[in-house]
Amino acid sequence: MHRAPIRPATRDDHAQRVLRAWVHLGARLGEAHSLRSLARVAHLSPFHFQRVFERTTGETPAALLRRLRVERAARALLDGDAPIGRVVAAAGYGSLEAFHRAFRRVFGAAPSAWRARRRRERTTPVAAPKGLRVWVNRPSRDAQLRLVPVEPSVRAGRGRRTWRVEELAPLRVAFVRRMGTAAHARGEAEDFARLAEFARRRGAPLDLVFVRLHLDDPRVTPPARRRLDRGVVVGPRRRGEGAIGVQSIGGGDHAAATVEGTRGGVARVRAWLEDAARRTLRRPRTTGPVLEVLLDDPREPSRRARLADVLVPVASAPVRAPGYFCRRRPAIS
Repeated sequence: MHRAPIRPATRDDHAQRVLRAWVHLGARLGEAHSLRSLARVAHLSPFHFQRVFERTTGETPAALLRRLRVERAARALLDGDAPIGRVVAAAGYGSLEAFHRAFRRVFGAAPSAWRARRRRERTTPVAAPKGLRVWVNRPSRDAQLRLVPVEPSVRAGRGRRTWRVEELAPLRVAFVRRMGTAAHARGEAEDFARLAEFARRRGAPLDLVFVRLHLDDPRVTPPARRRLDRGVVVGPRRRGEGAIGVQSIGGGDHAAATVEGTRGGVARVRAWLEDAARRTLRRPRTTGPVLEVLLDDPREPSRRARLADVLVPVASAPVRAPGYFCRRRPAIS
């Protein structure tokens, strides 16, 4: 039976509805979801929503929910010390037996054995990646911050720290989602140009902030399922259109580093930042995407390596120092 082609306006409408449900689901993995409740988010009938969602994402809503829950639990097992029972509860599973079955189906081993094996693999510190840059202040010139390369001896751990911890304010981001490693390498300039036009029509400031969001962990998600969101920061209360969605990210502490030439190497930078924060500050990785803030305009062709800040969410410090230290008068004797 010949199926009529989908009109562009209909395709864009379906993409926007699926993105809305996709973001809703990803932000609430620990909650109970049904096909009917997700269809309500997309404003479609359950039957129509199931068909459109699977055509767009390659998975049914139920299959996607199961996979994302197992992968989030796997990251928690790798990055934290919580008992497996607590990880299961946070992942949204009703019983330990159901979680064990789902975990074995994806990773081929029991959760405790898989965690022990993977942790044995990370006893050696992760080497700092190439292309690291640090910001320095040179008062003798004009007191402006400048980037300087990081010497190999510093990368090896001798000298000034090459990473920092930043508290990232919540951001509202308009984005285009791509899946699979092959799709990650195509059409980037065109995606960012569309996003810039979208932001301009929404009254965004002239100094646009472009980002990449890596939503999946390469340690647990197969390459074909890894999501990459190319985005631009927009103001609050914005709605998407067509294949451009809108989501909120950020909030909390992030281990950060400035790197030149991150394309294809974000996984290495991420692994190094996670390892540095865990070993130095005892702060494990937390949920949330790895964020690249692009310091060069990605719409412009360039033969040189791009510069970006890479930020990885980490646990907050148990005690925060005040932002300003008051001096006390000496006591009068």
